[in-house]
Amino acid sequence: MRRELTQEDLELARLPLELWGASISKSTIQEPSLSRLRRYGENIGRAKEDGIGLYLCGPNGVGKSSAAAAILKEAMRHGYGGLWLTAQRLIDARLRDEIYYGEMTLFRRAETVDFLVVDDLGKEHRGDSGYVHRVIDQIVRHRRGELLPTIFTANIEAERLGELYKMSTVEAMRGKIKSWVCEGPNRRAA
Repeated sequence: MRRELTQEDLELARLPLELWGASISKSTIQEPSLSRLRRYGENIGRAKEDGIGLYLCGPNGVGKSSAAAAILKEAMRHGYGGLWLTAQRLIDARLRDEIYYGEMTLFRRAETVDFLVVDDLGKEHRGDSGYVHRVIDQIVRHRRGELLPTIFTANIEAERLGELYKMSTVEAMRGKIKSWVCEGPNRRAA
Protein backbone atom coordinates (compact mmCIF):
# COMPACT_ATOMS: atom_id res chain seq x y z
CA MET A 1 0.00 0.00 0.00
CA ARG A 2 1.53 3.28 -1.13
CA ARG A 3 0.68 6.69 0.24
CA GLU A 4 1.36 10.25 -0.81
CA LEU A 5 4.17 12.01 1.03
CA THR A 6 3.52 15.27 2.78
CA GLN A 7 5.83 18.21 3.33
CA GLU A 8 6.01 17.14 6.99
CA ASP A 9 7.19 13.66 5.93
CA LEU A 10 10.00 15.12 3.85
CA GLU A 11 11.00 17.59 6.57
CA LEU A 12 11.05 14.90 9.29
CA ALA A 13 13.22 12.77 7.02
CA ARG A 14 15.57 15.77 6.70
CA LEU A 15 15.51 15.38 2.93
CA PRO A 16 17.14 18.41 1.30
CA LEU A 17 14.60 20.61 -0.49
CA GLU A 18 16.41 20.26 -3.82
CA LEU A 19 15.74 16.49 -3.69
CA TRP A 20 12.02 16.59 -2.87
CA GLY A 21 11.19 15.99 -6.53
CA ALA A 22 13.69 13.16 -7.02
CA SER A 23 12.40 10.02 -8.72
CA ILE A 24 13.91 7.01 -10.44
CA SER A 25 11.97 7.89 -13.59
CA LYS A 26 13.85 11.22 -13.78
CA SER A 27 17.23 9.64 -13.05
CA THR A 28 20.15 10.22 -15.41
CA ILE A 29 22.03 7.19 -14.08
CA GLN A 30 22.82 4.80 -16.90
CA GLU A 31 22.17 1.08 -17.19
CA PRO A 32 22.64 -1.40 -15.62
CA SER A 33 22.50 0.55 -12.35
CA LEU A 34 19.24 2.26 -13.30
CA SER A 35 17.43 -1.08 -13.71
CA ARG A 36 18.86 -2.30 -10.41
CA LEU A 37 17.62 0.85 -8.65
CA ARG A 38 14.16 0.35 -10.15
CA ARG A 39 14.04 -3.26 -8.95
CA TYR A 40 15.23 -2.25 -5.49
CA GLY A 41 12.46 0.35 -5.27
CA GLU A 42 9.86 -2.10 -6.55
CA ASN A 43 10.95 -4.60 -3.88
CA ILE A 44 11.37 -2.13 -1.03
CA GLY A 45 9.49 -4.37 1.41
CA ARG A 46 11.88 -7.22 0.73
CA ALA A 47 14.87 -4.90 1.15
CA LYS A 48 13.50 -3.86 4.55
CA GLU A 49 12.73 -7.42 5.59
CA ASP A 50 16.22 -8.62 4.67
CA GLY A 51 18.02 -5.45 5.83
CA ILE A 52 19.62 -4.93 2.42
CA GLY A 53 21.05 -1.48 1.76
CA LEU A 54 22.90 0.16 -1.10
CA TYR A 55 26.28 1.69 -1.77
CA LEU A 56 25.98 4.04 -4.75
CA CYS A 57 29.35 5.25 -5.96
CA GLY A 58 30.50 7.21 -8.94
CA PRO A 59 31.69 10.60 -10.10
CA ASN A 60 30.19 13.91 -9.01
CA GLY A 61 26.94 14.97 -10.63
CA VAL A 62 25.70 11.65 -12.06
CA GLY A 63 22.66 11.49 -9.77
CA LYS A 64 23.66 9.25 -6.86
CA SER A 65 22.07 11.52 -4.26
CA SER A 66 18.92 11.92 -6.34
CA ALA A 67 18.65 8.15 -6.72
CA ALA A 68 19.13 7.66 -2.98
CA ALA A 69 16.44 10.28 -2.31
CA ALA A 70 14.06 8.53 -4.72
CA ILE A 71 14.58 5.21 -2.93
CA LEU A 72 14.12 6.85 0.48
CA LYS A 73 10.87 8.45 -0.69
CA GLU A 74 9.64 5.10 -2.05
CA ALA A 75 10.33 3.46 1.32
CA MET A 76 8.42 6.23 3.07
CA ARG A 77 5.49 5.84 0.64
CA HIS A 78 5.29 2.24 1.81
CA GLY A 79 5.02 3.35 5.42
CA TYR A 80 8.64 3.00 6.49
CA GLY A 81 10.47 5.69 8.41
CA GLY A 82 13.28 7.47 6.62
CA LEU A 83 16.15 9.79 7.45
CA TRP A 84 18.66 11.63 5.25
CA LEU A 85 22.02 12.78 6.60
CA THR A 86 25.33 13.66 5.03
CA ALA A 87 28.21 11.70 6.51
CA GLN A 88 29.48 14.89 8.16
CA ARG A 89 26.05 15.61 9.66
CA LEU A 90 25.97 12.07 11.07
CA ILE A 91 29.35 12.64 12.75
CA ASP A 92 28.25 16.05 14.07
CA ALA A 93 24.96 14.59 15.37
CA ARG A 94 26.87 11.98 17.38
CA LEU A 95 29.33 14.54 18.71
CA ARG A 96 26.70 17.07 19.80
CA ASP A 97 23.82 14.80 20.90
CA GLU A 98 21.55 16.97 18.76
CA ILE A 99 17.85 16.46 19.39
CA TYR A 100 15.86 15.09 16.46
CA TYR A 101 12.32 15.13 17.84
CA GLY A 102 11.02 15.10 21.40
CA GLU A 103 13.76 13.51 23.47
CA MET A 104 15.24 11.38 20.68
CA THR A 105 18.66 12.43 19.46
CA LEU A 106 19.38 12.67 15.76
CA PHE A 107 22.06 9.99 16.06
CA ARG A 108 19.68 7.60 17.82
CA ARG A 109 17.16 8.21 15.04
CA ALA A 110 19.90 7.37 12.54
CA GLU A 111 20.56 4.11 14.39
CA THR A 112 16.91 3.04 14.54
CA VAL A 113 15.04 4.48 11.53
CA ASP A 114 13.80 1.93 8.97
CA PHE A 115 15.80 3.42 6.06
CA LEU A 116 18.82 5.69 6.49
CA VAL A 117 20.62 7.54 3.72
CA VAL A 118 24.20 8.62 4.46
CA ASP A 119 25.16 10.95 1.63
CA ASP A 120 28.74 11.76 0.64
CA LEU A 121 30.48 9.03 2.64
CA GLY A 122 34.19 9.76 2.69
CA LYS A 123 33.82 13.53 2.61
CA GLU A 124 33.52 13.92 6.37
CA HIS A 125 36.31 15.76 8.18
CA ARG A 126 38.79 13.33 9.73
CA GLY A 127 41.24 14.15 12.45
CA ASP A 128 43.82 11.89 14.04
CA SER A 129 41.59 10.76 16.93
CA GLY A 130 39.83 7.97 15.04
CA TYR A 131 36.46 9.39 16.10
CA VAL A 132 35.02 9.41 12.57
CA HIS A 133 35.98 5.76 12.09
CA ARG A 134 34.31 4.79 15.37
CA VAL A 135 31.07 6.60 14.53
CA ILE A 136 30.83 5.11 11.03
CA ASP A 137 31.64 1.67 12.44
CA GLN A 138 28.99 2.10 15.15
CA ILE A 139 26.24 3.04 12.70
CA VAL A 140 27.16 0.27 10.24
CA ARG A 141 27.29 -2.46 12.87
CA HIS A 142 24.18 -1.38 14.75
CA ARG A 143 22.04 -1.10 11.63
CA ARG A 144 23.37 -4.36 10.18
CA GLY A 145 22.62 -6.17 13.43
CA GLU A 146 19.06 -4.84 13.48
CA LEU A 147 18.51 -5.60 9.75
CA LEU A 148 17.96 -1.93 8.97
CA PRO A 149 18.83 -0.90 5.39
CA THR A 150 21.37 1.86 4.94
CA ILE A 151 21.95 3.63 1.64
CA PHE A 152 25.34 5.25 1.18
CA THR A 153 26.42 7.57 -1.62
CA ALA A 154 30.08 8.22 -2.28
CA ASN A 155 32.63 9.16 -4.90
CA ILE A 156 34.98 6.38 -3.84
CA GLU A 157 34.52 2.88 -5.22
CA ALA A 158 33.59 0.19 -2.69
CA GLU A 159 36.88 -1.62 -3.32
CA ARG A 160 38.77 1.45 -2.07
CA LEU A 161 36.79 2.01 1.15
CA GLY A 162 39.59 0.33 3.09
CA GLU A 163 41.72 3.38 2.31
CA LEU A 164 39.38 5.54 4.43
CA TYR A 165 37.88 3.16 7.00
CA LYS A 166 39.00 0.13 8.93
CA MET A 167 38.68 -3.11 6.98
CA SER A 168 36.49 -4.57 9.74
CA THR A 169 33.96 -1.79 9.07
CA VAL A 170 34.15 -2.35 5.32
CA GLU A 171 33.63 -6.10 5.82
CA ALA A 172 30.60 -5.42 8.05
CA MET A 173 29.10 -3.36 5.22
CA ARG A 174 29.65 -5.99 2.54
CA GLY A 175 27.20 -8.59 3.74
CA LYS A 176 24.11 -6.39 3.76
CA ILE A 177 24.87 -3.66 1.24
CA LYS A 178 24.76 -3.99 -2.55
CA SER A 179 27.40 -1.88 -4.26
CA TRP A 180 26.63 -0.29 -7.62
CA VAL A 181 28.75 2.02 -9.70
CA CYS A 182 26.61 4.85 -11.06
CA GLU A 183 27.56 6.37 -14.35
CA GLY A 184 25.96 9.00 -16.50
CA PRO A 185 26.33 12.57 -17.65
CA ASN A 186 27.37 15.18 -15.11
CA ARG A 187 24.06 16.99 -14.50
CA ARG A 188 25.92 19.90 -12.93
CA ALA A 189 28.13 20.61 -15.94
CA ALA A 190 27.34 23.89 -17.67
